[in-house]
Amino acid sequence: MARKKKKTESTKPEWVPSEQERAALGAYNERAKEAARVGPRIKISGGTNQISLDYPNRALGIVLLSHEFGTTDLDFGRGLVDQLVAACRTKGQYDERTINFMAAVIKSIKPRDELESMLAAQMATVHVRRWHLHHSLRMQRQYRSRRVPKAHSTS
Repeated sequence: MARKKKKTESTKPEWVPSEQERAALGAYNERAKEAARVGPRIKISGGTNQISLDYPNRALGIVLLSHEFGTTDLDFGRGLVDQLVAACRTKGQYDERTINFMAAVIKSIKPRDELESMLAAQMATVHVRRWHLHHSLRMQRQYRSRRVPKAHSTS
């Protein structure tokens, strides 16, 4: 009985993207270049829940983030960051990933002034809180379905 040779990683042909895949990658790269941002990420330091910007120069980081939020008012920029952080607090903890997602939503809208920035922040907040609520309700339903015995039919 002849044994089949086991294919090894080295015998696999190298993957080559199709023409459509190359076109999609090219379009993605062009779009990414156009959308390139210089604003810093919002950072939450370990157990302290200390808010900072992930940027080497704190003052310049605030200016850049405020610019991306469509304002020249640094107090507005700081206030908006504080509100985003507060909106992401769940069970006493802040979620850095969600905060930066919300900031990215605002940046992608490219607000031209403070009003547009606040509207974008509301959109991001409602979106995030709605998904948190959806997840919470789904978990409650799963928990209840495990705890409540099924009713027996008496037909």
